[in-house]
Amino acid sequence: MGWNKRWNAGLKRFMAVAVLFVIGVTAGCGKKAEQTGSKGGGFCSDISVFDCLLGQSFCDKGMVRIEEGLMMFYEYETGRSYPLCSDAYCEHVPYDEKKNPDPVCEATMKDLKTACVHGDYVYTIQQTGIQELTVQARNLKESGYRVVAKLPYCQTFSTSGYNAIIGDKAYLLLGEIDKVFGDELISSYTSNDLYTFLVELDLRTGEYKTLFHIEGEEKYQILQTVYDKEGIYCRCYYGDVDFDEETMKLTVNEYREAFYYVPYDGTGVKELCKELVDDVSYKNGEMPVVTVSGISEYGAYFVNEEMTKVECYCYDGKKETVFELPEGYTRLHIDGVSGNKMIMTLTDSKMNDKIAGLDLTTGELIIRDKLENISYVAVCDEGFWRYIDGEQGTYRELCTYRDIFYGEGTTLISIEG
Repeated sequence: MGWNKRWNAGLKRFMAVAVLFVIGVTAGCGKKAEQTGSKGGGFCSDISVFDCLLGQSFCDKGMVRIEEGLMMFYEYETGRSYPLCSDAYCEHVPYDEKKNPDPVCEATMKDLKTACVHGDYVYTIQQTGIQELTVQARNLKESGYRVVAKLPYCQTFSTSGYNAIIGDKAYLLLGEIDKVFGDELISSYTSNDLYTFLVELDLRTGEYKTLFHIEGEEKYQILQTVYDKEGIYCRCYYGDVDFDEETMKLTVNEYREAFYYVPYDGTGVKELCKELVDDVSYKNGEMPVVTVSGISEYGAYFVNEEMTKVECYCYDGKKETVFELPEGYTRLHIDGVSGNKMIMTLTDSKMNDKIAGLDLTTGELIIRDKLENISYVAVCDEGFWRYIDGEQGTYRELCTYRDIFYGEGTTLISIEG
């Protein structure tokens, strides 16, 4: 299918852009914000976030992964995993274009990109056309899906820009295609071919609207999203990029970032961190003055040029030093930030790496030995994926910040394969 080729092309573009930047997720500078989302109960409550690129989602009870065409739910508390199917006698045979083109299992469907559990429902997103997404819903206790909406967009790719469901609304990072020829896509691996709209979808009525999109010839993509009680913080980028498939060489002719706050109520988008725009922009391969490692509801975080401290450009215009290296260490790297917790790699004078957990509210620092081939990527509120297998780019184990800060166990979920 043409859109499957687009998916592969987009994945290559994502990997190419990701080489340039190491991105943290959902940071906290100062006091922690109030928890976002509906308190109405259900199996998974509050906020659920999902990543369409990797086909996984997270809520307070567990995570969903698309594995070999099946929607698998992993419970944090029990470590148990099971297909998201209501039929106890189902054999859970995944969709296959030739062997199983009309599957009966509710945990599979054609061109499934992601599934997300929120409240008592599972929501699915399928790419049913080059520029058509189908969103469906099913009560976890019942059988049968209903179509929520068909959206005239395609999926986009953000290194840490999460889609989310809060209450009865879904917030989706979606794209439009510039160049289409029949059912094929013409891609030059630049952000001009696929750019981002932030769309609000009412899961009850199927009505949707654009909350945020940067208009103009220079097509911006949303790189990061952070959700709070009243709106969404967005970090966006424009990149004029050339990518040679044969040599795998990436050439960035121009790059710049912008920061915005998007209220849910539509009262007006506000540009943030204007003083950072020049520092994070560059042309013709020149390195930027500042490389931002993450954003939060308080500001944008980066490591100084000497790699000795973490600084924050706050949205109120102030610049704060969040952390400085303790004695005996020579440099640091931010691995991930979530809620008011930050995970870093610290290197000592003998070039040994340590994993460090920093409480951004109290300043408490805990340093532990770092295992080989492990890095951390933040997800929901104070939760982190532990990234084990770098070759396949798959997340094998799930832990929380408590594993680092308090040593309470080592693994919540272990995923094989």
